[in-house]
Amino acid sequence: MKGRAMQIQLAVNVKLVFLILMMFCRVDAFSQTIKAIRINSESFNSPNYTLTKYNLDMKPLYNLDLQVITYNIIFAENENNYERIVLVSILPDYDTGEQWGEVDTLKEKFQDVSLTDLQALFVSNVGYVNENMTNVERKYYNEYHVIVENNGKLYKSNNCLLELFDIKFVDPIIPSTYGQLNLKDSALKISEYLDFFSKYYPNYNPALSGYIDNSKKLNYREWWRFWKNYLSGTIRINNDIGYQFWTTSFDNSNHNLDFSRGVERLIYMPGKGIVAGSYDFYFKPLFETNGDGDVFNYLFFRNMVEEKVALASELAL
Repeated sequence: MKGRAMQIQLAVNVKLVFLILMMFCRVDAFSQTIKAIRINSESFNSPNYTLTKYNLDMKPLYNLDLQVITYNIIFAENENNYERIVLVSILPDYDTGEQWGEVDTLKEKFQDVSLTDLQALFVSNVGYVNENMTNVERKYYNEYHVIVENNGKLYKSNNCLLELFDIKFVDPIIPSTYGQLNLKDSALKISEYLDFFSKYYPNYNPALSGYIDNSKKLNYREWWRFWKNYLSGTIRINNDIGYQFWTTSFDNSNHNLDFSRGVERLIYMPGKGIVAGSYDFYFKPLFETNGDGDVFNYLFFRNMVEEKVALASELAL
């Protein structure tokens, strides 16, 4: 009996150990490692960067009572005299409008992203295609998240778009690749671009959000060549100069959200970063799921042609 009791106890112990291991495995299986950009007074400590934060109201653009929070992490001029900006946009939840959700520390783990990590993103992303002719990553959607602390609790961005920009001031004869904002570029309005485009490509749609003509098609063989940020002109905002840019970019049908477009129309201000923008790629599905396709077509086309953007409330005219 004593030997059998020992066997039973051993079996119980083995089962108990197995259950404990299974519990750890289940916790690990359901855990998620988050690339975390911590925003607080101690997260980035360097004289070579500036951090700015803005709130953008989407009501004037899309008639939606939603907000976008943006952070500009601005790196000082490098050896090429380029200022570099990591633009982080906190996009609202479609249903609740909330930008933040409380962190579940049992399921979510953090991999802290440092200044060095962010700067390293620029090193590997110097053009618009790599040697395999696939798109380089200058935009990341929900691969990184901003983490903030409030009243002792941690909160994570619900939806986070991270984009890389170089700020240049060179003669237009030197070409600018996708993600480079040349303040000295030749100015070109979207309306002017459309006139030129329809003349040389009468059977194709331009790679612009909001331009829809079902009788035309996209040139999938060449459209990657059209990825570019165009300077539209300058604007005075509270006695400071802002540079208006707009973007042509290829529709990536593999993405449920075509975040390759990013902040498609934008305003850059020296010393302040990107202070205005549009997020057509993100808000377009709201109109489609609500059956407002015609409203979307009219609204987005008008916004595109008129180059409308949402300006930071901190700089409201």
